Amino acid sequence: MGQCISNTFCFPGFQWSGTDCQEICGDGKVFVLPCDNGNTLDGDGCSRICQLEGNFSCRGGNSLGNTECSYNQPLKLAVQKIVKDLLANAVNFTL
Repeated sequence: MGQCISNTFCFPGFQWSGTDCQEICGDGKVFVLPCDNGNTLDGDGCSRICQLEGNFSCRGGNSLGNTECSYNQPLKLAVQKIVKDLLANAVNFTL
């Protein structure tokens, strides 16, 4: 209850859960949560419940700004189709 000013009234960035003040996930501000990138979507490094996701590197995030995450695994590309156009002197391929 350290984020409560009084019963049911919380500091900015927190909301009353019915029993205590909980940090708001998705508002782009980080106080206690591991991350908050300003949304509640999975798959972008910071999950819908503001937890770090695997294969991402995240940095920053405080009461003034979002957590920034980037994917930290190498992309694996494979050629699936090659089409030679001899008239246009071109080769088109699909990854």
